[in-house]
Amino acid sequence: MNRILKYPLNITDKQTIKIPLQHGMSLKDSVLKIDIQREYPFMWVMAEDENEPIECEIFTKGTGHTCDSIFTRVDTYLGSYQLQGGGFVGHVFGFKDERKYK
Repeated sequence: MNRILKYPLNITDKQTIKIPLQHGMSLKDSVLKIDIQREYPFMWVMAEDENEPIECEIFTKGTGHTCDSIFTRVDTYLGSYQLQGGGFVGHVFGFKDERKYK
């Protein structure tokens, strides 16, 4: 069954989140919103809760931080959020492990 699931985002360079993505959907297409709730960043995803979770690598890069060339691919950008009244802007990128996704 399709469900909207919420995942906390760590304010760190990299984290792994297991998400039961819908078959044939990319991580980018599954992300509905990235925003702040009660002063913490979250990611809302349309998922298929009967599917096996796929390991997704999530990266947060602050404005002005260096980025590898992979982060310049538009298909990896998921969204941005602001903390500290806009003093920190986190830009979120993500990849799913294609080897485990059928």
